[in-house]
Amino acid sequence: MPSVADAIGRTPNEILNNPVVDISSWHFFQASSWIDYAKRSQSPSAIHYAAFELRYGIEYLLFELLVLANKNLTQTEYEKCLGDPKKMKKMLSTLGTNYYRLSEFSEMALSIDSSGIKLRFWDINELFRFWGTASIYLHFVGAHSLTYKDTNWLIKVIIYLLQQRDESERKGMRFSDYFLASRFLALLA
Repeated sequence: MPSVADAIGRTPNEILNNPVVDISSWHFFQASSWIDYAKRSQSPSAIHYAAFELRYGIEYLLFELLVLANKNLTQTEYEKCLGDPKKMKKMLSTLGTNYYRLSEFSEMALSIDSSGIKLRFWDINELFRFWGTASIYLHFVGAHSLTYKDTNWLIKVIIYLLQQRDESERKGMRFSDYFLASRFLALLA
């Protein structure tokens, strides 16, 4: 899986033809590529593509966390939360091993040995906040004269999305961590 830096400078054709990898970080890489393209080209469509990939990546990451937290997850239980992230959030805290408790326990156990492995435990509420941020740009955003054709609107949207990314990094949820976590999850599969 390429690094976040590899997402910079790609063309739409390179983004669209990027071979699919069956882990959430692939979608985060695609989202990073589209937002970079939006910055460079001021293309409103690229914002929508970035939002789609970000939201899809978050849903995929939540699914990966659900599988980690409950190795006895059934197809029926999984299907209950398809297309409904709120149900998935509830399942993360009620089915099998509670994700929140698992991450708390693991952090305490790993803190005993300072030379031990460093794992990233996702703040589920923050993931849902980002899911909501992405969702805004998947729906009608207003008349083109006030949005798409207005350079100020486009710049504000790009700045807003970059500020959201920067805020996530201040809270310890770095986009680069998605790539690392997904590599780890792929090893567990």
